Amino acid sequence: MPHRPTSPGAWLSLLTEELRSYFNQELARHGLALGEWGVLLAIHYADRPTVGELAERLSADPERVRMRIEQLTARGLLDGAPADPAQEPAGVVLSHEGRELVPALIEIASGADSMIFKGLTPGQRDELEGCLRQLLTVAELPAGDEPPGA
Repeated sequence: MPHRPTSPGAWLSLLTEELRSYFNQELARHGLALGEWGVLLAIHYADRPTVGELAERLSADPERVRMRIEQLTARGLLDGAPADPAQEPAGVVLSHEGRELVPALIEIASGADSMIFKGLTPGQRDELEGCLRQLLTVAELPAGDEPPGA
């Protein structure tokens, strides 16, 4: 019999790994890695971000972000990457192909959520979301502070 989680944290880790595995497979079908997806998604939700803005938003090294942008541009998913690394572009945008791919992948990610949580009622999903939000709020508090409503 396979080992089953015995704590809430272990269950969350198992669910996280299931979601990550499923989505990584979907990304691989499109020739993407998770880091590239992060860059595409950040560009999708931003207004012509610069490399520096993307690096800050992704908490990543600017040179690493620039490299990913160059790779994604070479693959036809982005427009606007500079040929000269010293030159900062006016902003990076999704190409036509990128603008079609990102919403499709967002839909796939939403489907992964539905697949994982299909056994819950809408009320249970709302309750779970509320509990997870509260856990994240408490995790971000400095030691000794009380969460809201405690």
